Amino acid sequence: MNKLITLIWQSVAFLAVMTMLTGVLYPGLIAGLGLVMGPSKDDIAMSIGPVVESPTYFIGRPSAVNGQPLPSGGSNLGPINAKLKTRIAELRDSLSKRFNVRPSDVPDDLVTMSASGIDPHISPQSARIQVGSVVKARGWPESWRGDVVDLIDRMTESPQYFMLGEYRVNVRKLNVALDQLPQQ
Repeated sequence: MNKLITLIWQSVAFLAVMTMLTGVLYPGLIAGLGLVMGPSKDDIAMSIGPVVESPTYFIGRPSAVNGQPLPSGGSNLGPINAKLKTRIAELRDSLSKRFNVRPSDVPDDLVTMSASGIDPHISPQSARIQVGSVVKARGWPESWRGDVVDLIDRMTESPQYFMLGEYRVNVRKLNVALDQLPQQ
């Protein structure tokens, strides 16, 4: 009987030690490292896609959550859903008029939502298709188009680890850099 009580106390002590190690100390250490080594608040803000209404800025992907990070998520409409097809067709038509291109020239990432609803990235071709519209809305001369295209090229990020994903442009960072272009 004494052996059983000793075994129970050893088990309880082991459980308490492991609970402290794996439930308190380890999570605390990881959280502390995250605070010290993790991204700054500015970096986090730049990773949330903007909801842009002004024609003087580049637009990102549509969002089912209006760019809010807490209730992030997609629309949950499947690829054969009639509402989704109608929404994409209407958005494609609207953007083709805004950017003065054929509807078939509007890239898919400008008319489809990301799974999170807050993705700040668009393809380089989605950024380039907006150049004329942004330059015109800002009242800049046509000769500045090349400067804006150069800015897009500089802001284009490579696939992660050179193989995951596609070339992309962070719209929020692009719009900040656009405001910092020297007035020629």
